[in-house]
Amino acid sequence: MRIAVIPARGGSKRIPRKNIKTFRDKPMIAWSIEAARASGLFEHIVVSTDDLEVAEVAKKCGAEVPFARPDELSDDHVGITDVVAHATAWAVGAGWPVTAVCCILATSPFLQPADLKRGLEALETGDWAYAFSATEFAAPIFRAFKMSAEGRVEMFFPEFFATRSQDLPQALHDAAQFYWGRPDAWLEKKRIFDRHSTALTIPRWRVQDIDTEEDWARAEIVAPSVMVKPTHEASAGAAAAFNSEQEKFWATTYAVDYIKKNSAFDHPLGAQVWARMLQAAKGDISCYLECGCNIGRNIEQLKLVLPDARPSVIEISEPAFKFVTSKYRIDRAFNGAILDSAFASGSFDLVFTMGVLIHINPDQLIKHMAKMVAYSSRYILIGEYFNRTPTAVEYQGERNKLFKRDFGKLFIENFDVKLLDYGFLWGHLYDSAGFDDITWWLFEKS
Repeated sequence: MRIAVIPARGGSKRIPRKNIKTFRDKPMIAWSIEAARASGLFEHIVVSTDDLEVAEVAKKCGAEVPFARPDELSDDHVGITDVVAHATAWAVGAGWPVTAVCCILATSPFLQPADLKRGLEALETGDWAYAFSATEFAAPIFRAFKMSAEGRVEMFFPEFFATRSQDLPQALHDAAQFYWGRPDAWLEKKRIFDRHSTALTIPRWRVQDIDTEEDWARAEIVAPSVMVKPTHEASAGAAAAFNSEQEKFWATTYAVDYIKKNSAFDHPLGAQVWARMLQAAKGDISCYLECGCNIGRNIEQLKLVLPDARPSVIEISEPAFKFVTSKYRIDRAFNGAILDSAFASGSFDLVFTMGVLIHINPDQLIKHMAKMVAYSSRYILIGEYFNRTPTAVEYQGERNKLFKRDFGKLFIENFDVKLLDYGFLWGHLYDSAGFDDITWWLFEKS
């Protein structure tokens, strides 16, 4: 189990109430919580605070506040390591099987989910105690100097006076965004900046430590260019951002049209469909993951069938992802491709797709199915267009964007699952609820 810990005390001195002060129309801490949730890496996102108002804001933003930080850990002389060690000890004591703890600073509005994922990958590349974000100094530190009370200048490293800047050693500093660590490292309060740690570098233009009013003002100035995520079409090396041409199509070319298509459906009728498809699922479904949720049609319908179940989503289209995560209370969310997601195994009682696998590159289909099976603790449901032999069909004038086949047979042949139920949703009856000649299968993990 991976958890995020966001330290956010209420008594900041230099910028009063900075952790919940509004930054670009949201409480500052909301940006860190949203990045953690969007990464899809964490089973729990915990805010450690001594302040009731901070706690309420954090909860509204989707984080947990399962304990109050003790007074002795809440003054401005206590370091982050002590705070995270306390949170880690609480989690272990609560019986959470914690394998990694990521400390995310509450004032990290430029934090990107992809960097959190890179940080975890760095931690797992070796026997590291910590892996954290770092960046280069803006100017060579070996040319630094100090000034005496009399105004005299003196270099810290005079031996480097004549050395060209390109010949100087690279120097890094803390990017003040996140710190991945192993539970025992936090509990033993090992020093982060030491040989048992590794760092991943982040471009300087995406880094701004926010400790003073001047820092805050600078962050507000650069935020419009840093926080507006470029589209994949405009990004350098955009092709590398996708695993296939099909992913690129759904994330860019057809994303807006598909959102419009999914904007109006008969949800009570859809709820009847879902009740029928899940009839054979005898166990309680307290949480589920939809792989490819678009703007949440199925979430809306499942609210009528599983009102207490917590929804989580994977959605590759950024406009659709923003819509669904702003409209619904989503437990865990990942904006990207299914193959790039990284939820823990067995995280969800039910994992499903509805009209998604038909658009997956056939060469990558088994990998996508494997992700679904891994994420499920019990049930997998798929609803797709059926054909006994694999067939490519022209879709909206596009070739190689829709593939019909016997998806149920593929599941049974490749994974240790048993078929609980299956059926056909005739579009003549159910098209108004969003189900157009769909064949569905409900599996249970063996």
